[in-house]
Amino acid sequence: MVPAPLWGVSLAKLVRMKTSELMHLGLKPGVIERLRKFWFTLPRDECVVCGSRASDIDEFWSYYVGDGRGIARLVSLRSLCSQCHLAKHIGYASTIGKREIALKHLAKINNITLLDVDRLLDKIYDIWDSLSSITTWRIEISEEVLPEDIRVEVEKTLNRLLEEKYTRKSH
Repeated sequence: MVPAPLWGVSLAKLVRMKTSELMHLGLKPGVIERLRKFWFTLPRDECVVCGSRASDIDEFWSYYVGDGRGIARLVSLRSLCSQCHLAKHIGYASTIGKREIALKHLAKINNITLLDVDRLLDKIYDIWDSLSSITTWRIEISEEVLPEDIRVEVEKTLNRLLEEKYTRKSH
């Protein structure tokens, strides 16, 4: 689950933003074009979790905390079917009234009971609460995730998006 301070900060968000908004964040038109081309040509053939037909690109993030600061590192991009993507984002599934569907899918793909899923989610929510209490975050993108000619600029843009999100909240 995505820590609350990082909601809305993602590659998918950048790709869908208006060009003018991206330029406001400092992203150059050539980088915007290369990012969008890269994103929309990613394979969406087979779900890496359950093997069914994929429909979504999932951003796999790792979260680290030290000295009260967080680092969110984008580790990989992978194809997921809509069910696995929904199950991965169980908090979001809950907000759109699809929690039960996501829970059943989690149980099925992990070959466990719904009770087991509930127990695991209790632990996950504890971790999420802890990560969500961190107010200072930095975004990093692993070298193998994006083409090198755009990775650094996209990483800077994600950090600017995060900074603007905090600036808007504090006013």
